Amino acid sequence: MRLGTSTLNAPFYSPLLLARSLTSVDILSEGRLDIGFGLGWSSDEYEAIGVPWRGRGPRMEEILDVLDHVWSGSSAEYKGVLWTIPSAHIETLPVQRPRPPVLLGGFTPATLERIGRRADGWAGVGLPVPQLAYVISQIRQIAEAAGRDPDALRTVVRVNPVVTAEAAPSDAVPHRGTVVQVSDYLLAAHAAGADEVLIDLQQTARNAEELTDLAHRFHEQLSKG
Repeated sequence: MRLGTSTLNAPFYSPLLLARSLTSVDILSEGRLDIGFGLGWSSDEYEAIGVPWRGRGPRMEEILDVLDHVWSGSSAEYKGVLWTIPSAHIETLPVQRPRPPVLLGGFTPATLERIGRRADGWAGVGLPVPQLAYVISQIRQIAEAAGRDPDALRTVVRVNPVVTAEAAPSDAVPHRGTVVQVSDYLLAAHAAGADEVLIDLQQTARNAEELTDLAHRFHEQLSKG
């Protein structure tokens, strides 16, 4: 069983502190960490934290640069546009080498380019299947153009369904629908190129017992596919 974030807004944090925190999780989990990063969608959140909304894309790029540098095991000394790290030696490194998998969320052209060029995969969402297939194909094309193996990239599709007893209109799925409807969408997403699915049941399950029951029902239904 893997542990991960879907998604952590990386620009909110110091990249060196982020590297150390994520390293701790990877060590404590014995190398089971998947990292999902995003840029967020709310300029108000950026203002509240004191991070500029403009330039968040280049900020993400440099965060990834710092993480790769720190996790390489060489001197932590780094000088970039946004951050300068004095010379230091960091012995605490992730179990997974050269780093835990980094998946990036979002579907703007700049994000897709960044995923294809340097990420380990896409932390996707429940888009309509034709749009989902298009995004996956774009990422694969970008990866191939960058000299990378597109088959090595992972696609994880997350859905946050409100599970209903009665069938929902087809255009409401996967955001709302029965276990069968949402499962059918996820199987179609897999056929469109998704490698994994993440089903977040927080909007439906009211307690641990209901959560467990829904998880079993989804597992049973998806296993039939």
